[in-house]
Amino acid sequence: MIRSYTERFTVLTDTDFHVTISEQKAVPRLKATLMRKVAKNVPPPSAMVTRGWLKASHRTRPPQPIEPGAVVRYEIEVWPTSYLFPKGSRIRLEIANGDSAVADGLFHHYYGHQVGRDAVRHDADHASYLVLPVIS
Repeated sequence: MIRSYTERFTVLTDTDFHVTISEQKAVPRLKATLMRKVAKNVPPPSAMVTRGWLKASHRTRPPQPIEPGAVVRYEIEVWPTSYLFPKGSRIRLEIANGDSAVADGLFHHYYGHQVGRDAVRHDADHASYLVLPVIS
């Protein structure tokens, strides 16, 4: 489960959160250097482990719209999975406000053209965390 606080800056009263947890794969130093020179801002290779979704208005029952400018707490559940991260693995957590045809292929959603901005808060008053079980 991921706990996150966000602030909505537009007049839209809903958004979606798409969460992906991946194991970031090790890349040899020379290859990593070449990758940075060829394609800036491209994340290193990874293996998708699990994901989760939450429509922001559905954080409560019954669903309630988001008030623009309000800081809201979200708990986003990710699908259970059976995956063992090897010792020393790097775990990547991605939070987006929509899925994409590039990353999700045939299984993406089309929402129309909506423009907005969400800010994820992470400070002493708005601590975010990711809960993963540990096997010893």
